[in-house]
Amino acid sequence: MVQRICWTLRVKPERINDYRESHATIPDYYRQALSDADWRNYSIYMMADGLIIGYLETDDWDKARKTMWARKDVSERYSAEIGDKMKDAFIWGPEGPPKEWQFMHPCEELVFRLD
Repeated sequence: MVQRICWTLRVKPERINDYRESHATIPDYYRQALSDADWRNYSIYMMADGLIIGYLETDDWDKARKTMWARKDVSERYSAEIGDKMKDAFIWGPEGPPKEWQFMHPCEELVFRLD
């Protein structure tokens, strides 16, 4: 059964263009790592005020998340390539940024979906 995963973040208003630029071209190695980890139909949307909405589908979210998290080489390489563009760009709570994609959660379909 497909699990639908949704997440939200908020980018600081003055960093919206940086976020957009950092995601304009996703390197093939990062795309491949996401695919290998079973992240399907992965989409990121941004509202004008900096609200980011992410969505993906997978068969086993716990496995998909852990597989991607274990690919430190990929995450670190991508982070190095985007450099300071995203450093301190997000608005986090007092605890700071969550670890291991813990801000991403399976969604329970409660309202409506048109197939």
